[in-house]
Amino acid sequence: MLCTCEFCSTQFEARPQIKNPRACSKDSCQKARQRKNERDWHQKNRELYLQNAKYHQQQRIKRYRILLERINKLIEAILAGCLFKGIFIKQKLFKELFQNFIHSIGLRQINKFCSFDDASFNQQSSGP
Repeated sequence: MLCTCEFCSTQFEARPQIKNPRACSKDSCQKARQRKNERDWHQKNRELYLQNAKYHQQQRIKRYRILLERINKLIEAILAGCLFKGIFIKQKLFKELFQNFIHSIGLRQINKFCSFDDASFNQQSSGP
């Protein structure tokens, strides 16, 4: 069955498994189709989307607080180690530089390497 792509207007042979083919197999058309599907879904489910947005914002804030707590514990451990070794550093400056470094990495990058679920955090922070 020949169909016309609604994104680039070319004719293409549709696969029999697809009920209402709208896009040809080009990557640009498939991405455009997916964006359109997502936009349509968000418009139909506006309230659900807004509720999820609020939930995700709350989760982001929670992860950020956990991250700050871990950063502060790490800084305390580094400073204690320096003091133990007899290395004297300006604590306030070190803490500020370290926090700026972590912020420059960004929460998205840190999320790739850290687990923020409550069970793993409590297990790691409680010690042996």
